[in-house]
Amino acid sequence: MEEPSTLSAMLMCGAKTCPHYDIYIDIVEAKTVDFKDVNLSDNGRPLSYINGNARIIRATLPSRTNQVGIKCIPKKSGEEEYKRQCRALERELAVWCYLNNPNTLPLSGIVTLDHGFNIFMSPSAIFDFYGHGDITMYIRSHHKPDELDRARLVSDDTGLHRVQDDDYYGLFGPRCYQLYDVTKGLAYIHSQGIVHGDIKTANVVIDPTSRAQICDFGSAHVLKCSGCIAGPPIQFYSLKSQLYLSPELSMDGDRDPPTTQASDVWALGCAMLEVQVGRLPYSDENGRYVERLAMQRQAAGEMPAGEEAFPPNTISHAIGLVALECWIEDPGDRPTAQDVLDMLREAFRSFDVPL
Repeated sequence: MEEPSTLSAMLMCGAKTCPHYDIYIDIVEAKTVDFKDVNLSDNGRPLSYINGNARIIRATLPSRTNQVGIKCIPKKSGEEEYKRQCRALERELAVWCYLNNPNTLPLSGIVTLDHGFNIFMSPSAIFDFYGHGDITMYIRSHHKPDELDRARLVSDDTGLHRVQDDDYYGLFGPRCYQLYDVTKGLAYIHSQGIVHGDIKTANVVIDPTSRAQICDFGSAHVLKCSGCIAGPPIQFYSLKSQLYLSPELSMDGDRDPPTTQASDVWALGCAMLEVQVGRLPYSDENGRYVERLAMQRQAAGEMPAGEEAFPPNTISHAIGLVALECWIEDPGDRPTAQDVLDMLREAFRSFDVPL
């Protein structure tokens, strides 16, 4: 199969006057890296712990001191499927290069791999590679879930007070601040008229300063930009992560409803559950996760967790109340990402967590 060049593939959408298209062209012209300048790590062997369809290859570039990652998407068979993948790749890169925020992973460049990697789509995205991995990997390597609530509120005659704990900020700080980072990143994405479409802990990475950044824009699209290179895809089912789906995204039968900013907020609540108390959505009352049972709970319309999942009189409980707001069944009644950010800010202030 003869592959279109990068530029000719981009012309498939035909939206030459769209700002997303213009920025995409600028990226192609300014940030394309010559493959001969790429020094692949581990002989180009992809990382084994990355979930999803993409493969990540680590590398170094002469112009950068830090290690980078190259996101490689395996090709699928069939001409129509290949065209769909081309459009999906264009959309991801067009959305990604449009974003510029401390809490979204920057797109550093693009590269066309040589013939030894022709099992992958072309071009491939280049980004800063962080050894911490995603946010759940970071948390597992730094703190145990039960350490989170060592600092609690206690009651006396004058009301509720936080127990003074020398490790308070060391224990709470990373998770609280990283959840705050994720919410700031999502609020920014939404402010740009974009739906991320696949918010989950696996799509949040931690940079060397412990700041959280949203990544993986393979499911993202721009709202109200029909026909645009970054506009909504024709099909959504392959872009969704079942465990984080809001009720309105149920894919029963032939239904394939589009992801929305409201469904992003639902998924954000699921991320709060995982990060703050170490539980997957739809776990049982003891925190055990069994996929079959979790899917049954989800299909029955249960919430990802109840208030009891968040220990009382703790900052985890305050964050849990925010998560419960994210899980309001009617998407029109859910808070916006900016609303969630404001609610988290108030929760942190009630525990004297500085922002």
